[in-house]
Amino acid sequence: MTKNKKHKKNIYLSRGALKSAISRLMKSKPKAQFHAKQLIRKLKIKNSSPQVVEMLKQLSDQGIVRELEGGRYIFAQGKERYKQASVAQGYVDMIRSGAAFILVDGMEQDVYVPRSAMGGALHGDLVEIEYRGRKGSRPDGKITKILDRAVESFQAVIREQKTGYTAVVDHKGKVIDIRVSNYKMWPTLRTGDPVIIRITKWSEDRNEDHLGVVTTLLGDMPMDDIQMTGILLSEGFNLEHSPAAQKEAEALPSQVTITDEDLAERKDFRKVTTFTIDPVDAKDFDDALSIEKHEDGSYTLGVHIADVTHYVPYGSALDEEAYDRSTSVYLVDRVLPMLPEKLSNGLCSLRPHEDRYSYSAWFTLDEDYKVIARSFGKSVIHSDHRFSYGSAQAVLDAGKGEYHDELSLLREISRKYRKARFRNGALNFETDELRFKLDDDGNPISVYTKERKDTHLLVEEFMLLANREVATYINKVSAPAPPFVYRIHDLPDEDKLQDVRLFALEMGLELKFDHPKQIAKSFDKLRKAAKLDPRFKILEPMGIRAMSKAEYSPDNIGHYGLAFDYYTHFTSPIRRYSDVLVHRILESVLHGQGQKYKKPQLEKQTKHISRQERKAQKAERDSNKYFQVKYMKQYEGQTLQGMVNGMIEIGFFVEMTDSKAEGMVMWDSLDEPYELESSRLRAKARRSGAIIKVGDVVTVKVREANLESRKIELDWVGPAIPEDESSVDA
Repeated sequence: MTKNKKHKKNIYLSRGALKSAISRLMKSKPKAQFHAKQLIRKLKIKNSSPQVVEMLKQLSDQGIVRELEGGRYIFAQGKERYKQASVAQGYVDMIRSGAAFILVDGMEQDVYVPRSAMGGALHGDLVEIEYRGRKGSRPDGKITKILDRAVESFQAVIREQKTGYTAVVDHKGKVIDIRVSNYKMWPTLRTGDPVIIRITKWSEDRNEDHLGVVTTLLGDMPMDDIQMTGILLSEGFNLEHSPAAQKEAEALPSQVTITDEDLAERKDFRKVTTFTIDPVDAKDFDDALSIEKHEDGSYTLGVHIADVTHYVPYGSALDEEAYDRSTSVYLVDRVLPMLPEKLSNGLCSLRPHEDRYSYSAWFTLDEDYKVIARSFGKSVIHSDHRFSYGSAQAVLDAGKGEYHDELSLLREISRKYRKARFRNGALNFETDELRFKLDDDGNPISVYTKERKDTHLLVEEFMLLANREVATYINKVSAPAPPFVYRIHDLPDEDKLQDVRLFALEMGLELKFDHPKQIAKSFDKLRKAAKLDPRFKILEPMGIRAMSKAEYSPDNIGHYGLAFDYYTHFTSPIRRYSDVLVHRILESVLHGQGQKYKKPQLEKQTKHISRQERKAQKAERDSNKYFQVKYMKQYEGQTLQGMVNGMIEIGFFVEMTDSKAEGMVMWDSLDEPYELESSRLRAKARRSGAIIKVGDVVTVKVREANLESRKIELDWVGPAIPEDESSVDA
């Protein structure tokens, strides 16, 4: 009698892992020719043929494989390989030394470019590079051409010279001299004045300055305004909308007037109880909710979204401006909107007690809240009430109040959906989101973490539902599915996950990351452990960094973090251009108007939108950092408690318990030398043997909170906490 052999199940590989697997296999069989289905069988993977073909084309672009007739590929040999891969395009990611890594789409590793080979390129620029082989384990190259500048306007300081004025810019650590061509327009200009300057001519000669014009004097502006201006400009965001976009916005009517012609083309929800739930200080209301119970026990759930496309026609100046920005930028004390305020806070915003054009997704639910039918289309709504998260929560907590029954029912439905999502393997990441309370002068008087209440989770769940259902509908409406904008999230980086595992093990917590569902369970275990022991909260940011970054793409690979096969962004078109694209594509599909966008066009647009999203996130982090440092100014010279949350060669970082502000203690400021272990989890004093380790609660004194550098310098106060051999088993 023979025993049944256990066959290893085919697995789904992330894009990075898939590309590596294909490359390794083809390198091991350099004379063999493969097509996509053969590779799927050989590698024993669940990935689809289109996904494998996409990876093969990327490997072909890099010169690693060569395409043959009939969709077959072969490994590219020797000189042929380097010849094909000699030139590429990518975006500059500068580091402090002045060198950079070039982010080349489709390459597993970024290409390193030394400072001497930068060719005048700056952070964020689109460049052409010449691939020069490898130095050690990394690809090496030089920049041969600057294709597109990421930033044109800079914050600078004026320096007076004999022949005029120069504006000196410190951009990401690189100093740029710009000769001011319009200094006669500013008779009060003096050395040391802060200004905004726009470069009008980039010089390719190292011995010549760039030319620029001063557009704004910043000298009389408050420090906060100067700093926030610098943050926005450094990420390439213009402070004003283009004149053409502003002109189009000004030409729009001041009031919304719904006509009979509109109603003939839209579903009328104005008699259905509808309300918005947003932050207390929000002015742009993207989404509203409605719920109706029917006599047969079924329900109609409505998710109503601002119809931005009604006011922003395809190809208009407003459309081009919205695409260029791609996102609103939310700093601590201000918002830089994607659309002019007449649209974002006015005509498009779903304000209470006013008729509004909307785009709705409405769902029929059975008695168990299961979705049994779904519909999408342009609509008209009338919001009956504007809730803040807090005021809606107060109604739920009190068990009575305006629209209590609707809120209570929505909460019940959302809880069921949320539980189902986590059962299906969704990750439960709830990192601390900082909030600042500012006084009338804009000074931070308190720092706190945003509390996620039932109302936050309620709104989040229904936005997820609408986003998922729209993407699913697009994929089911025809075969093949039309080109579309997906919100995708790849599998985590295996090496980074192992770093998290080792870090957690060092702290006494065992996590396992052998397969996707185990990853979700381990992060849930970490979340629960952090609630019992704050030390484990420092692992959550590490876990997030191990995750792939969610991005936009016309190539769907699903959303790993949400455990959705299909996902998009449909619910925030006032602040995200991706959602504007989704509305247009959905509308064209619903009315059989053919393909609104071609895939190559969407590939270009989704890459741009993803880059703009990352820039906005960086600006928001820098804004938070500035206000944290500003808040800490009042504690200079005082002793505070914090937690060690990281170590590098020159010092260790401490996160303050209350403000979450991070400062550094330099090793050379301690009473004796310390030796940092290779794991960077602990350091040991050479003489006394005292230990400082990540996760320690320590006492420090705030030496300086520097607003210009946005850095906090700390002095060590308490003795190193003795090494604790005990562990926590959470």
